[in-house]
Amino acid sequence: RYSPRRVVIPAGGSQTVRLLVRRPRDRDVDGMEFRAHLSVCSIPTVPRLAEVEEQLPEIDKETQFIARPVASVETLVPVIVRFGRPEAEMNVSGAGIDADGAVTFRINRTGGRSLYGNLTVTHHDPMGNETQLYYGRGIAVYTPNPSRRFTIPSPGSDLDLRYGRIVVDYQETADGGGDLHTRVEIDPAQLSRR
Repeated sequence: RYSPRRVVIPAGGSQTVRLLVRRPRDRDVDGMEFRAHLSVCSIPTVPRLAEVEEQLPEIDKETQFIARPVASVETLVPVIVRFGRPEAEMNVSGAGIDADGAVTFRINRTGGRSLYGNLTVTHHDPMGNETQLYYGRGIAVYTPNPSRRFTIPSPGSDLDLRYGRIVVDYQETADGGGDLHTRVEIDPAQLSRR
């Protein structure tokens, strides 16, 4: 259950929505994760017929038709509920550089819960200079998906990824569990270009 069911949020404003989750009585749920989505829809104001007619130009009602489209925006918010501390493990596999010069890899997940954290991909050249290729907050691998594939586009001709090393670093946030961290170093010289 959630409350309030309908709100008016001004531009730049915010609204707290409280969720009530009841523990299932028919089974033991310790160490389990449940997922749902909360759908938030905008409800456009509908003008009265007299207001609409006042704004319409004079038309020949027998031969023309005027329609006014009204947009309604829907946002899906993932809702994750955990009972106890479900376990998870993760690693990075399939790291490489594709024919377009993009860095590709997979974050793999096993266990009873989703992953949620921050992902950083950096390039370290032979001179010791560090260049951030990608930084993403709130990167998730939700159950039951076993993995998520990433393609980080080539930074362009200014940076040659074939020399030096590439570091992929994924750290769970406190919201995601907070206790998992993986860091993988890729040596492009040892990889065959795919």
